Amino acid sequence: MFSGFIREIDEMGRIVIPKQFRKELGLLDPHSRLEIFSDGKQIICRKAVAVCIFCKAENELQEFEGKYICRSCLEKLKTK
Repeated sequence: MFSGFIREIDEMGRIVIPKQFRKELGLLDPHSRLEIFSDGKQIICRKAVAVCIFCKAENELQEFEGKYICRSCLEKLKTK
């Protein structure tokens, strides 16, 4: 079942995401990140997930200077 809220946009274009949604998505940390995009008709927000910059894998990631690379791609780079 869909549940929603209506929120006003402030002068700076901001909205407040209800705590219930932030809690459900694990976004209670003040440094949590959201991915925000549009399909032309609606704005879509979802929890940002770190992915490998090469293959978009989501597991076995290592961070390097703010970018992520998976173990598989890292091994490929080592052999070149």
